[in-house]
Amino acid sequence: MGLSRIVFVCIVLLCFHCSVICSENTPQLGGFALTLGAESLGLLGEGSSDLILNGNLMNKWKSCLSDTDLTSIEKYQSSCYVADGSLFRTVFSFYYEDMPLFVAEPVVKSSNAKINAEVEFFDNDQVEQSGEFSIIFDCPYAAAGQSTLITVTVEDVDWGNEEMIEEQWNGGNDAEEFVDSSQDSMAIAFSFSFVKVCGKGDLDHVVMKMLKSSDDTEGSDEVDVPLSAQGQQKEIKVLQTTKVSKFLVSIEEPLRYLFVEPPKLKVFENKAVDVSLRGALAHGGAIENWDRADLVLIYHCLEQKSTKIEVELPIPPFNSKKVVFTKECGALDAFAHEEGFLDLEEESKANEQQQPNTEQDRTIIPMIDRLRIGSSDFYDADVFSDSKAATKYDLVKYDMLSSSSPALDIMKYSVLQSEVDFYVWNSDPAQKLSYDVLEVTVGSPSVVRAYFAGVTPGNVYQNYLGEQNGVINEQMKRMKIHMVCRTQGTSKILVTMLLKTGRTAEFGFLKECNAPKKIKKRAFLRTAGSLFTVIVMSFISLAAFLIYKYAKQVRHAVHEYNRVRAR
Repeated sequence: MGLSRIVFVCIVLLCFHCSVICSENTPQLGGFALTLGAESLGLLGEGSSDLILNGNLMNKWKSCLSDTDLTSIEKYQSSCYVADGSLFRTVFSFYYEDMPLFVAEPVVKSSNAKINAEVEFFDNDQVEQSGEFSIIFDCPYAAAGQSTLITVTVEDVDWGNEEMIEEQWNGGNDAEEFVDSSQDSMAIAFSFSFVKVCGKGDLDHVVMKMLKSSDDTEGSDEVDVPLSAQGQQKEIKVLQTTKVSKFLVSIEEPLRYLFVEPPKLKVFENKAVDVSLRGALAHGGAIENWDRADLVLIYHCLEQKSTKIEVELPIPPFNSKKVVFTKECGALDAFAHEEGFLDLEEESKANEQQQPNTEQDRTIIPMIDRLRIGSSDFYDADVFSDSKAATKYDLVKYDMLSSSSPALDIMKYSVLQSEVDFYVWNSDPAQKLSYDVLEVTVGSPSVVRAYFAGVTPGNVYQNYLGEQNGVINEQMKRMKIHMVCRTQGTSKILVTMLLKTGRTAEFGFLKECNAPKKIKKRAFLRTAGSLFTVIVMSFISLAAFLIYKYAKQVRHAVHEYNRVRAR
């Protein structure tokens, strides 16, 4: 073996030795903790709040394995934490100290093909050095009472600086078991499991209240509506003068999150009354323990008679909740008196020279024809005027539940816009213009949540329209809608104003949403430490190649020199 080959072999061995040393001296991941989020605390059993501390799986999170026997309730309860039927979502929080971390989005698997589990949202804020993710469970009626083992794996956790970490990850078997050997040794993964049990039968702790109309009898503004699979026992009557019913649905402990499928509406006398569903639950949606979701029924009487109406709220895998009531319809012109002029005496005092002295001197224009809505405060009614929505806001003709996109000319607000203002005025302030309710309805509640803002009495938004019993006379009013994206997609959003005359003014638009920022699993070049190692190894390899090439040239020169001397 020549000198050049010996040098080359030595350099290769040196590079290998350096890489081993770098690998052995690479600090393990430390200061990382995973816990149950505030929404899920106390719902999976005693000791379940801490999942990972300093790299170690804790308590039953460690003993619950992929081969856990689900046929024996006693066995899996002794080794696993259990999410019972009242949990429709589980939230997890993580945080880390003294380092910026890259955390990949978890991968979720269910051992029961009938029960689906998936990540609803995931966020890793490296500035705050913390993050959160949630897992939602889809238990159909076919899986009622069944169990599944949920396995959550985070395939890549890595740090983003070169400094040595004082508190190193001391995972032992817990951490080493999930090291990704196909990547460099800096990648660390972890996994944990728990049991999800789907409920069945009746679900308690769902509360419904009905807002009373101003025409109802005196008493509380809200009436309890007992819910059951068969409907409530107490009869509810909706008076002739009531044009809209608003139900508020909430949940109580231990429920903290509930998803409702699109409601089912049944009108026993279809020819007597036309009923429209509006509000947050009109197309289904989530109810969280800190909020109440509304379901609004708008009535348009077609005959002077009474009819029974049934509203069903599907909550799989539990029995649906039903409410049954009777709607009374009076004369079809029962609300004609709402039209007309304001107090003429007050009006004449304000503008004595220009206003007439009697109502007969002026033509009454219907409210729906005087309502003006614009996208700016320049009195340009580019949204709604003359009893109909403008073309680019005419969303009523489209199916709100359809996933297909409407025409391209429908107004769409981008992912960057989280709120929108509309401006509302009365084209003839001398005549009355008022409404019963103002509602916003979302076509895809899993994509975005929308609600009116700035309507609290006495706050800085005192010029904004409220959700009930509003008046639009001389002063231009404003309507603010907040939009909070939940996942990627596009949703239809419909705005409904029910006027005192019983006529409905509606317009809509599209909202485009992006998924929350997620850090996916990265390739070999993931961190500054990894990049530095690659650069060093590249320089060493280059140096070895140059030395080998130079040694080869020297050997060739020596060989030629010896050959010439031999002659």
